Amino acid sequence: MLQNKIIRFEYEALKNKAVNIFLRMNELNREKPYSKLIKDKAFPVLEALKSEINPAAVISYYGSNSISLSENGLKIKDETIRCKAFEYFKPETVNGVYICFISIGSFKTDELTSAQQFIADMWGTAFIDSIRDEIIKKLSADSCISEEYGPGFFGMDTNDMNKLSELADPTLIGITVNDGGALIPSKSCGVLYFSVTDEFCRPAFARRVR
Repeated sequence: MLQNKIIRFEYEALKNKAVNIFLRMNELNREKPYSKLIKDKAFPVLEALKSEINPAAVISYYGSNSISLSENGLKIKDETIRCKAFEYFKPETVNGVYICFISIGSFKTDELTSAQQFIADMWGTAFIDSIRDEIIKKLSADSCISEEYGPGFFGMDTNDMNKLSELADPTLIGITVNDGGALIPSKSCGVLYFSVTDEFCRPAFARRVR
């Protein structure tokens, strides 16, 4: 059983993907009057953050014999996680669940201007999303993977982040979870993916993973 497997990523290996995501987020992949101005400001910020970006993930897997999926929610060990989307799942199409925490570490922005801090936050999001894509590629090599689910989406309580932290240990990559379910550092996330069969029926309202 895969338990608390730590995966670390090299900055350079993620950079091109993160840059493409950043440009797409800000529509800078299209030639607009302000595009060059923002690019000229954005890339020096990335260079300033480069040495502090420390991308990592920790993943645990629970097979079908370790989980229970019903109208009452998803039960893994002693934790029950409820989510509107889960009500549409057929238990026989679910092989297991991956619990995953992702972080790029913490970086100091005190010396940056307000505009630069805003840009730094967007770079953080771009790198988090690039790690997500890499995780999905790795998991998809072994099985068919569902969309991403997590606290705060599809009716899942934000406090359930604490339940996820009992199933995969975020402290192994420097993440702490407070009582309200918020993650520190802020550029971190906790999510789950289902390993599913080809007959798995995706809820129509679930967003597709890139």
